[in-house]
Amino acid sequence: MRESVGGQKMFRKRTLLRSQRKAVFETLRRTELEPSDFDWSTAEVDGLTVSRLSHREGEYYFQFSSYEAGSYCIACPGLYQLVEYNHPSNWAQQLDWFHNWTEHLRREIRCGDPWEEMEKFRLALTAGAGFDGPNETISGAEVEQISRHLAGLVDEIDGALVIKKELDLLFVDIPDMTA
Repeated sequence: MRESVGGQKMFRKRTLLRSQRKAVFETLRRTELEPSDFDWSTAEVDGLTVSRLSHREGEYYFQFSSYEAGSYCIACPGLYQLVEYNHPSNWAQQLDWFHNWTEHLRREIRCGDPWEEMEKFRLALTAGAGFDGPNETISGAEVEQISRHLAGLVDEIDGALVIKKELDLLFVDIPDMTA
């Protein structure tokens, strides 16, 4: 996109330079994030095209600023909110804020979601029911109690198998008297 200023045509594209993208790459590495887990794209902001880096899961991204008056970076996730905005006035400030974002991102992708994990149990239990009876979900406490009982049964079965093997070894040398 072009705009005319003083008779000269100006580009409205404010994407990152190669050297800036390299600094982004190095920042990801320093914060123990894998650069291959990210994709570059562009976004339109107030008629300007700016760079946007998205994490492979799709929910999280960092959108870079153009340094125009009133422009802003967008960080998702932020420190205390899903989306936060910042108004850097130069590349150094923006890179510093990007570094902060990588720390927030690392926190979010490593923590997991216990609610999502609980939902997996519900789905597994209802999918494996195999009968036409009521499909009631069970609580997390009930899941833990059932898991403990199943673990106890596994231990009992393992113990019984050990005893059977020992008995089999004892009776190997006894001749068959029924013949």
